[in-house]
Amino acid sequence: MMKAATTKELVEQKIETLLKSEPIPLRDIKHVYGIISTPRSGSTMFADKLKSTGCMGDPAEWVNLLYMNAYREVMGTEKVDFQEYLKLVMRHSATENGVFGLNFHVHQYRSLMKKKIDLFKYLEFKKIYSIERRNKLDQAFSYVKARATDVWSSDVQPRPDEQATADNLQNSEILRGLHAYAVWQEMYEAKLAKRVDAVFYYEDVVKDKEGLCFQRVMRDLEQRPPDGHSFETLLKRQSTKHDRARIMALKKFIVGK
Repeated sequence: MMKAATTKELVEQKIETLLKSEPIPLRDIKHVYGIISTPRSGSTMFADKLKSTGCMGDPAEWVNLLYMNAYREVMGTEKVDFQEYLKLVMRHSATENGVFGLNFHVHQYRSLMKKKIDLFKYLEFKKIYSIERRNKLDQAFSYVKARATDVWSSDVQPRPDEQATADNLQNSEILRGLHAYAVWQEMYEAKLAKRVDAVFYYEDVVKDKEGLCFQRVMRDLEQRPPDGHSFETLLKRQSTKHDRARIMALKKFIVGK
């Protein structure tokens, strides 16, 4: 598959693919699950592996403002009615067995709440999972790098200056990113943690060769993976040895040699 030139183009392609898919009636959606996450937590990879089963819906970031803006542009409308948009997403992204999944970041939930849109009033989640990273400094660096380069996925064509941009990130920029994660974590603990049924850590998921965490989610939703399914994804890890060296330099700045 050819990579998208930009993240915006990638999201528009996903919306176009969604609209071309065969919808199911809303009344046939029996199981709704949520994935709560933060940027660069591995939630997109986690969601993609669930999607690969063909029976767990397509749990993408459908309430991400990028997705809703892409929908508005593809449809040629000035405004997006959230309730109607969500119904459309549910009908087109749920699988025939009636499973619908949604991945949403903590700050996306906060943004919706500021607009008086409470996801928990629109969706009756059967199960909710949290995807987290233990190493918040690595996560913050990945976030600041992606924000600076606009390369949020391995499905997007790398920029020629991507590594140079990452190498030149200032300590202050990365630490501001780390501060954002502290804020999101506090909000998660105050508003969302009590709703979560299980927490999965990125560091564990990438080592889970048997797909035990995905099997757990499927059991919760009364589903079984196809025989011999290996929970593969075409998404690739984006960190480089240069990134790791830059993170080590920041650690030395913080704690000393």
